[in-house]
Amino acid sequence: MLKAKKYLLVGRYDTLQRKPLLIAAQAIYDSKPGFIDLHGKFTPKNEMKEVYSYGGAMGSIGMGMPEPREIEYRRNDPYQQLNINGKLGTFHKTSNKQGLTPIYNNLQYIDNQLLITEKDDKFGIAKSDGTTIKVPQYESLSIFDSYNNRKKHPLLLIKQNKKLGLIDYDGQMVLQPVYDALAFHPGADNGNLILLTIDKKKGLANTKGQILQVPTYEQISPIAHGLFLITKQEEQEKKYGLMDTMGRTVVAPVYSERLQFLYEQKLIKFNEGTKSKPKIGLMNLQGKVLINADYQEFLHFTKQMVVIKKGDKLGATGLDGKEIIPIDYEHLFTPSTSPFIVIEKEKKYGLTDLKGKILIPIKHDVIMPVKNGTAIISDSDKWSRINLKTKEITPMSYDEIELYTDFLVVTQGGKMGVIDLEGKVLFPIKHDRIKNASQAIRQGFITIEKNHEIYTVDRYGNEMRRNTIDY
Repeated sequence: MLKAKKYLLVGRYDTLQRKPLLIAAQAIYDSKPGFIDLHGKFTPKNEMKEVYSYGGAMGSIGMGMPEPREIEYRRNDPYQQLNINGKLGTFHKTSNKQGLTPIYNNLQYIDNQLLITEKDDKFGIAKSDGTTIKVPQYESLSIFDSYNNRKKHPLLLIKQNKKLGLIDYDGQMVLQPVYDALAFHPGADNGNLILLTIDKKKGLANTKGQILQVPTYEQISPIAHGLFLITKQEEQEKKYGLMDTMGRTVVAPVYSERLQFLYEQKLIKFNEGTKSKPKIGLMNLQGKVLINADYQEFLHFTKQMVVIKKGDKLGATGLDGKEIIPIDYEHLFTPSTSPFIVIEKEKKYGLTDLKGKILIPIKHDVIMPVKNGTAIISDSDKWSRINLKTKEITPMSYDEIELYTDFLVVTQGGKMGVIDLEGKVLFPIKHDRIKNASQAIRQGFITIEKNHEIYTVDRYGNEMRRNTIDY
């Protein structure tokens, strides 16, 4: 009956299911794998519900079914696996021509028509049409996946004499099996670099097998685009340096403190001292020192300069290392939207421009730089406006002033109001308390408190009660 129906292969009948009882054998019919029952009825495997075998391996002749991860690689493969007496091989789906002789313990698809072969606990690679690329000879063999995709870097990880190496899909040696560990370096050069490890030392290679850096360092980690932080153990301490993605040393590992990448400035901060007694400097990504390691810390950066600290004094230097403000002040304040620097010395304040030129001498109790070339100063609780070009000082008869970006909240005789930077009144000075003036310019209203209640007030004096204050 089986011969008459022209079944290609039929395995041993087995009990697939107890309730209801189902006895069948794996079979190949019309180049399709499936099952044949005791009446000779054939059902393709993809039409069968899930079944369980109680008799162990399904028959002495059967089809080896791929694992789910192999399916995508088998779709376009004209060859099908076959299992004869527990040994695996391949045959052509339509011509029935034999591909791989069924002598293998396991076959794993890794790409279209490319398989990892296993025989007697040794591994090799072959094509499903029967072409042997590497006879089984390695202790292990697996896909060397990248962080992008295996199509981009078709490599296989091999193990021989307990050491790891790499071959390509054609069986050509990429990296000799001499390494303790191999891995694509995460975040490095778009996954095109391989981290090498021998005796806990790290090195670097590219996917073509070119050794960029022999294993020398304790650690190789990305610090900036195209740049690695390298760590080298010397006697009792670690030393840090920089290496590019071609394995070239940018900065020799001579620093005892870890180098730090400043993302916004695209610069490297280095410390030639210790954590407790730092000596901080700056270099660019090519390793050129811009600011010598003479400072305790860099406190604030602008596009043109950095505020530096040495001892208890502050100053400022350009990113090219040229001094802008001498290190002689207790405090420097550089508003992000202002082209000025407030300087403090012995509890008195002055003002400089971003080139360090003194605009207002250090003699005032308070200085608030504002827009339009003016600043607000206070001496002995008396407020004035000073024109930075003409040096003309205009008294301001207010008891207190709170500076915003585009306006001032002022207090006079216990009442509060809002004026612009030129002194024009925006909201009359008549309110007991202004709770929020942040929208005085942008939206034209403020929030006040009156008789324990909150009101929104516009520029025309209209008030709208919002809610009662809960004391």
